[in-house]
Amino acid sequence: MVYNGAPGVAKLPYVDHRTSKVEWIVSVSMLNEGWDVKRVFQIVPHEERAFNSKLLIAQVLGRGLRVPVGWEGEQPTVTVFNHDAWAGSIRHLVDEILEIEKRLPSRVIVESPHHFELHNIDYALEPTSVVVPMEREYTLFAKGYVDLFTDNDAEDVSIEFEHALTGEHYTWQTKVRHKTHTPREIALAMYQRLEEAQDPADPDTPRRTAYTDQWTVDRLEQLVTASLARRQATVATESMKQKFLQSLGPLRRTSSENVRYTPIANRYYTISTAIRQTDSVGAAELRNAKTFFFSDQTRATLMEEQIEFFNEVSEQDSGYHRFHVGNYHDF
Repeated sequence: MVYNGAPGVAKLPYVDHRTSKVEWIVSVSMLNEGWDVKRVFQIVPHEERAFNSKLLIAQVLGRGLRVPVGWEGEQPTVTVFNHDAWAGSIRHLVDEILEIEKRLPSRVIVESPHHFELHNIDYALEPTSVVVPMEREYTLFAKGYVDLFTDNDAEDVSIEFEHALTGEHYTWQTKVRHKTHTPREIALAMYQRLEEAQDPADPDTPRRTAYTDQWTVDRLEQLVTASLARRQATVATESMKQKFLQSLGPLRRTSSENVRYTPIANRYYTISTAIRQTDSVGAAELRNAKTFFFSDQTRATLMEEQIEFFNEVSEQDSGYHRFHVGNYHDF
């Protein structure tokens, strides 16, 4: 058995060999983040979250479906085990992944006598910038706090030294304390930013002190204290202080700019139905969103490898969204 760790990683380059005696590999996230071993025949997810999205399922199955180098004979089988408690909740995801390659085409029959031309307009999008001046003050701290990340005010530092001549090792350890700020200091710095954002010459007298009237130093201190408490902290590090000041960033904006696009007719042209691109629809789409229309003549237009899936979809109680058209001329 090989575990995901330093000793186990060293053995990984050799577990692909036929002579390897390794039977199980216990790893964390290796099947969806990076895996070079191809001799995988059984996959046993430990938790439901390993299979709770189509992307993860596709990655895990893709790793296990790699054919070992030098393999001869029938294609090897990969077995994926699920726990009964959560297998049902992911079964539909697995079904959709396995049906990814099942597709039915909608292609042009070039020799058809019923083609016609369509008139089209090619549009170009012309951008227009709309600047809207800020006519009233911003609403600040609607949540009652500022979202902060966890940041320690001190950290342990350990440095190893080696004597170049004797090879002797010794370790130097210390605790580094970062610069911190009290809630009052943060509140004063924020209050100063609010003062800078106000215009003492604003003809609208109430707006001259709109922010500082609403957010006094004491109220800002309460906001800072509440924000720090959410991170079990009583003082703010320098990074936290910058986060508080950044929360006042919108105050420096005097206007907002939006870009709108206007469609402009660029050119007119015609296109024949005889050169329409081939389209296709997958099994998962037919189960959930799209409908397959077919007639008694559809089978003759399909390639041999698509007949089996067509037979499956065209069954009356297949579970797919399908519609049989009695008169194929209706197409």
